[in-house]
Amino acid sequence: MADDNGSDPSEDSATVPGSEPSCGIVAIGASTGAQQALEQLFATMPHDCGISFVVIMHLPAEGPSLLADHLRRYTSMKVVTAEEGMPLRRDTVHVIPAGKDLTVSGGMIRLEEPDGAHHPIDHLFRSLAADTEEHT
Repeated sequence: MADDNGSDPSEDSATVPGSEPSCGIVAIGASTGAQQALEQLFATMPHDCGISFVVIMHLPAEGPSLLADHLRRYTSMKVVTAEEGMPLRRDTVHVIPAGKDLTVSGGMIRLEEPDGAHHPIDHLFRSLAADTEEHT
């Protein structure tokens, strides 16, 4: 049903094709000092908010990434370390693995080895902008 502007309010411009229907995406880029802010956000976020979260944090390339394990303590949403080809899912927090660049294409997560300077937050936001533009 169209609203007064002629658009369909059930269509969400932040929805990425290939992800679950009506699955909005919230991308969060943070330095390691923002861990407390992430804790507060996810502690107060409803577990059934219908949003797919992608969290990019500057992490050391070597060693395991413990961010997903840590965030699970603050939310009842599913929290996963992103894997290549993983679809974005609603009510899920997708966390970048250490030492990777993460992009989104067609609602799917793509992981890449960093090429030169490692700017994972920039990399994610550029991919989301390009992917959303292709499908609007």
